[in-house]
Amino acid sequence: MHRELKVRLLARACDIVGGRERLAERLDVEPHALEFWLAGRATPPDRIFMAVVDLVLEDDVARARQDRRQDALQRSLFGTMREHPAAPPSAKLP
Repeated sequence: MHRELKVRLLARACDIVGGRERLAERLDVEPHALEFWLAGRATPPDRIFMAVVDLVLEDDVARARQDRRQDALQRSLFGTMREHPAAPPSAKLP
C-alpha cells in the first residue's frame, strides 16, 4: 500500500500542476524517472516524495480556504440556513 499511496499522490500532483512534464520540471527530475514512479516500478527518493506531499497539501489548504470564503459569502448574502419551523398542527374541526 505504501507504493500505491506514492503513486496516487504523484498522480494528484500531476493534476495540480497541469501534467507530467510540468511536474517533472517542478520537481527538477527527468521525465522518464517520473514515469517509472507513476507506474509503480520505482520509488521516488524521500526528498522528491516530500516535495510532492507539500504540493498536494498546499493545494488542499488553498481549496479549503476557497470553500470557506464561498461559505462566508453565501452566509453574508443569504443568512444562515435554519430549518423552517414546523407547521402548526391543523385545528381540529368539530
